[in-house]
Amino acid sequence: MRTKLTREVIEKLRPTKGDLFIWDTMVMGFGVRIKPTGAKAYVVQYRQGSGRHSKSVRLTIDSVASISLDDARRAARTTMGDVAKGGDPRAARRAEAGVSERRVDNVIDAYDRDFQNRRVSPRHRTNSISVLRRGLEKCLRRDISKITRQEFVAAIDAIKTAGAQQSFRQRLTPLLNFAVNQGLAQHNVLAGWKKPRRSKSVALTRSGRSLKMEEIKAIWIATATPTPFNGLVRVMLLTGLRNAETAALDWRWVDLCKGAITLPPERMKSGRAHAVPIPTLLMQQLEMMPRVPGSNLVFPVRSKSKTWTVMSGFGQLLRKLQKESGTTDWTLYDLRRTFRSSLAELGFDLDLCERMIAHSRGNLVERYDRSTRWPERVLAAEAYSKSIEALTLEQP
Repeated sequence: MRTKLTREVIEKLRPTKGDLFIWDTMVMGFGVRIKPTGAKAYVVQYRQGSGRHSKSVRLTIDSVASISLDDARRAARTTMGDVAKGGDPRAARRAEAGVSERRVDNVIDAYDRDFQNRRVSPRHRTNSISVLRRGLEKCLRRDISKITRQEFVAAIDAIKTAGAQQSFRQRLTPLLNFAVNQGLAQHNVLAGWKKPRRSKSVALTRSGRSLKMEEIKAIWIATATPTPFNGLVRVMLLTGLRNAETAALDWRWVDLCKGAITLPPERMKSGRAHAVPIPTLLMQQLEMMPRVPGSNLVFPVRSKSKTWTVMSGFGQLLRKLQKESGTTDWTLYDLRRTFRSSLAELGFDLDLCERMIAHSRGNLVERYDRSTRWPERVLAAEAYSKSIEALTLEQP
């Protein structure tokens, strides 16, 4: 059917059992397709090639809701002009689609979907995608297969903070391998690249430390008031949990009767649930924390929109605590190191200590050793709790 297409004509068109085509009298080959579902789209139809080898080709321009009739007509005229000049609009569109698929931001989106399909920990997935987007910010609109090794290395070197640089580097190589596996790049241009070797003196310098007994005591005294941050510091010291895991603690994960906190997989770096024993001192600390109406968080803080949210941005709070406690040169992560080191000093074996802080024990061990050693973990947590309690009760 042919008619002069107008907006009113198109709006009145109704679907049939099969695809319905209405062709325009103003532009040859231009028309509207109405699917049985009612979806309407502008199309252009032309013959590609010449003689008996020519064939009819139909391209979709866009949905009626997404583009105006005038713009659709202009697009149809452009397509017909390309055909008249011997061009192949369909091949050009395929090539354009391929470039779009290889664009860095779209590759990262596909990588994110792959994370979700493989049920990767949401926390790890979100952090990885965020790190990649920041590190590749200047390349997001580029074709990933066209970016050179030198450009990727420059993106790594542009990150001045050592920890942030390492985090980006560790996530970039898997992204490039993913692109290769998906056929979006011919090879990983960073394959075989290694960061400059550190000198021996730098290699022997370990980051972080375990807190001294007098520092633990000073910090414990300074965190006596049950504020969210003070509570977070004490719970980190008593459990060895990471700051993000502790900040997200939910009262629904806490079972005071059973004496356990069970963190769900999505909140753990390992992507596996982790149970934490609740010794006496930790029990007392949790009971001190006020319950906030409207929030299940153990350590809730107010956001700018006045809603309760998970605590973040610990730097200023940590500096304030260091000043109040008279301590310096330690991080929140050092509380985790202190917990792990103290367990070893109390005589607990390596496997148990690693279980206490939810460290991965290797694929084969994880596959065949399904024991939890829960009773021993409870004893270890209680022994450590008593050592902290005895330390904080000592007279100055």
